[in-house]
Amino acid sequence: MGRKVRSRETAWFYTQQNYGGTQRSLPYGESLSGPWTSVFFGMAINSVINHTSKDLCGFNDRNHSINYRFGAGGAWNYVGSPFSSSSPMNWAGWSQYYGC
Repeated sequence: MGRKVRSRETAWFYTQQNYGGTQRSLPYGESLSGPWTSVFFGMAINSVINHTSKDLCGFNDRNHSINYRFGAGGAWNYVGSPFSSSSPMNWAGWSQYYGC
């Protein structure tokens, strides 16, 4: 028998500034198959809402060559530096799994 789904907090990601465009999410907590730890968007992310009690790492790629820590409970209407149009944020993971 699978585990019950725990209450989840969620981080929200948007392709446009000021929380517009395509919306994606990353829940914090357990699913029936284990914890959600990261998400690859396949598109540039330009604004973030972290409605969780955990810090979140944003990356430009899976090698973490450019990263930024989004603090718990915060909102960023524009994800700028250290990201750029040539190296945008397109991947995110919880800080306890992925250092940033």
